[in-house]
Amino acid sequence: MPQLLQLVFIQFYFKPDLTAKWHVVWLLKVYDHFTFTSCCNTYICALFMKIVIPILILSAAIILTGCLDDPDCNSQTTNFVNIKFYNSDNNEADTLNINGVIASGTDSVFFEEAEVSSIRLPLRPDTVQTTFVFDSELGIDTLILKYSVNTRLVSEDCGIEMVFSELEYVRSDFGSIEVVNKILVEQVTEDVKIFN
Repeated sequence: MPQLLQLVFIQFYFKPDLTAKWHVVWLLKVYDHFTFTSCCNTYICALFMKIVIPILILSAAIILTGCLDDPDCNSQTTNFVNIKFYNSDNNEADTLNINGVIASGTDSVFFEEAEVSSIRLPLRPDTVQTTFVFDSELGIDTLILKYSVNTRLVSEDCGIEMVFSELEYVRSDFGSIEVVNKILVEQVTEDVKIFN
């Protein structure tokens, strides 16, 4: 018995729907009849294999693709800003010993006792400005980032998403700062450069 028919038989035979079970059993009986009878039925068997089997495969493909209608609701936007540190003398990546980073207006402390070359900090969605206070080897530095928060409808099934855009700095106690990406998305690994 061909493997395709065995697969169809195994798939439907153990289903609780009795009608599907009997149709497959009948199909296998017809296949056995055409296979094991006299040679005058080889034309009918070939016709059966060329017409019925492709119809079965097409039907299975249609049934299986019916389950793939769920929308892709993966959002590409984020409220996290990626900050990388650079040496101001040679513009190469640098590390910074951080004792802690605090988001003003919250009790959140980020990166306690860490040596980092980049950090990822969340922007507050309930306001258009977030203040971060860095306690590092350089002392206490404040960074204030300003941005706009908009919502957009992704689709009826997925709902809305928040878009953080027009990112800029209002105040920085660091040596110099450069905003390289004004719209926050997941794929971007660097939004702000800080030079020490």
